[in-house]
Amino acid sequence: MPLSAGFKEQLSSEVELQAYLFYLELPPLLAPLFPRVSPHQLDALTVNNYLYFRFVLASENQRDAGPSAEQWPWLKVWYKSRI
Repeated sequence: MPLSAGFKEQLSSEVELQAYLFYLELPPLLAPLFPRVSPHQLDALTVNNYLYFRFVLASENQRDAGPSAEQWPWLKVWYKSRI
């Protein structure tokens, strides 16, 4: 999935990296428990772990901001079908 330039910039900002450093350090810290994981797999896991974590944060921020019918028209249809 392509990432926007703004999101890439946000991911690589020093402030963001320092704030969420734990999620970059966690896979290498746990790596000794999984000796069959190759260095290449560990690198991929580390990046994917961080991107997943940031995706969850971005999703929560979007949810907290509250969707509008203009942003997500399908949400209004889905919600009305639940009532």
